[in-house]
Amino acid sequence: MCPHVIGWKGPTYHVLSFQFGGQSKRGLPPQGDWKCMNVNGISQLALRSGLWQTGPKHGKPQTCVDTIELEVVY
Repeated sequence: MCPHVIGWKGPTYHVLSFQFGGQSKRGLPPQGDWKCMNVNGISQLALRSGLWQTGPKHGKPQTCVDTIELEVVY
């Protein structure tokens, strides 16, 4: 998972990430998928080495984070 945007959605800290491996409650397509998550709900996180991963750009602006603290621009 590679985080792309992190910040606040109302009173909750959120992260928009591109998930390309691991598990997901809804399943994960082979090409990966964008995930918006409450940071407090993240568990079993570990750093890994490797190339930065990203997915296709959306046709509309992200709505995961209202107040952006950090954004990776690619």
